[in-house]
Amino acid sequence: MKTIFLTLSFFFTFCNILKAQDWSWRQLGDLLGNGNVLAAVSDQSGNIYFAGNLFDSSNKNYVAKWDGTSWSELGTQTNPFHPYSTIYTMTIDKNDNIYAAVSYIEGLDEGTHGYEFVAKWDGTSWSEVGTGNDTLNTTGNPSENIFSTIYAVITDNDGNVYATGSFLNSNGYAYVAKWDGAHWSELGIGANALNANDQIRTLAIDNTGNIYAAGRFTDSNNKLYVAKWDGTTWSELGLGSNALNADLPNDILALETDNNGNVYAAGQFKNTNGYRYVAKWDGTSWSELGSESTSLNFNSDIWTVKSDPTGNIYVGGQFEDSNHLTYIAKWNGTTWDTLGSGTNALNSHGTTNAILLNQSSNIFVPATATGEDGYLHYYLAEWEQDNVTAIDQSNNVSTIQIYPNPCNGKVNMSLPDDGQVNVYNGSGNLIFTQQVNIGNSSIDLSNFTSSIYTLLFNGQHTSYAPVKLVKE
Repeated sequence: MKTIFLTLSFFFTFCNILKAQDWSWRQLGDLLGNGNVLAAVSDQSGNIYFAGNLFDSSNKNYVAKWDGTSWSELGTQTNPFHPYSTIYTMTIDKNDNIYAAVSYIEGLDEGTHGYEFVAKWDGTSWSEVGTGNDTLNTTGNPSENIFSTIYAVITDNDGNVYATGSFLNSNGYAYVAKWDGAHWSELGIGANALNANDQIRTLAIDNTGNIYAAGRFTDSNNKLYVAKWDGTTWSELGLGSNALNADLPNDILALETDNNGNVYAAGQFKNTNGYRYVAKWDGTSWSELGSESTSLNFNSDIWTVKSDPTGNIYVGGQFEDSNHLTYIAKWNGTTWDTLGSGTNALNSHGTTNAILLNQSSNIFVPATATGEDGYLHYYLAEWEQDNVTAIDQSNNVSTIQIYPNPCNGKVNMSLPDDGQVNVYNGSGNLIFTQQVNIGNSSIDLSNFTSSIYTLLFNGQHTSYAPVKLVKE
């Protein structure tokens, strides 16, 4: 393959590359049918999937797919989701297989039977994960009308699937179930068991494969906690003065990890001022993300927490602004801020149960608007940058080499300075950043969709002009 060298020109005087920085929420596509959206995932091709309580013309629950132009039902002919079912959670693995956890009541009026399972979409059809003797045991608590719920499902890099919720093992404890491709089994048994004394609401996994679980279960001090599976045993994340010490009856509803190994927890638990907050585990102790002067004082439950590659944290839930509208909040490492205000606000009336950052770190959320029928309907909202002006060019140039272009993933650079590489999408949104060193460096864009991007290198002593980069 012929290598193409491009010239990057640097400025001897600093200039603003992107001049207009107006950000706003915009609606993508039509409104979905009325119902709740509880989960969202995206694949490597940029398709987005919503699920929750969405029902088709046959009254079956379904997973909705957004292909960039329109919505469609995923796998109509093999749809396994029955009427009266709810999809509380979804995940997607590195091969773009989608796993949706279904909780379903048969004979709703009589309350005669509950059925919960994990369904897999392999790109062609839906199938249940584990059947016959390998069926996931989702026995519930008799005191809770027998029915149980799968609240969380995640995957690891080896293709294993983990599911949890309110279902119990033979000893009456809630547990995390692992699917290894052939069988479901409990994650940790005997002395290494979790022994959760109440339901598990959320799961997360870090870059090294550690798994974290939280929900309504408590420790010996009757405090909510985050449990960590290190591959061998379960343990409480933080003890004594370093513990989370969240009080009942306030569930932990959301967990997230970042690229630095920090763990974030949020939900219904409150700080000393009576507000919900995001707690951060830095490897040693728990602390509130933000101080009294920088907090947004979340006035209701936090249902979802997401981190981006640059360390920003995004949260959504039931908390509202002064106009009683729900919003997305962002932590930039120093302070909390609202994503959008005034005419640029999200202005959603319903609970935000999911925040989606796709392969390019664009932000999407399920939001609500009033339809022609007078009812609230969900739609896909994207946080985007408006009115990005042309990039200034300078005639005072020196050159560095970047290759290959077009690329399939890896981009090589010869740099005269230490600095930072920023990559912007076609809308001018910053979607990738990496620190680089003088000499030969590279960045990996393999997970990015095929498109045209803008690459900008900012050296410690000089700012360089941008270059268009084609990802095939």
